[in-house]
Amino acid sequence: MKDLHWHWPESMTCTDGVLISVMILVVVTLWWRLVTDFRSLRRLRLTDDVLTPARLRFASVSMMLECLMATFVTACVLLLLKFLYL
Repeated sequence: MKDLHWHWPESMTCTDGVLISVMILVVVTLWWRLVTDFRSLRRLRLTDDVLTPARLRFASVSMMLECLMATFVTACVLLLLKFLYL
């Protein structure tokens, strides 16, 4: 029967720590940027006549792509951590 509990590796090197830190920093930065861009787009929508329909469409598509990128990078980092340390 496979052990289902996650354990830290016995010998964690400095390189492993830096790699994990950088990956976490990238994920947090992507999600932080997504949230701030979403809030600024929402603020611009509430003001009158700031965004034309074409610019609003472009901003919405950009937000969707940014969300997909953040989700994809997060999933890749989690899978990498799972396969490296489980």
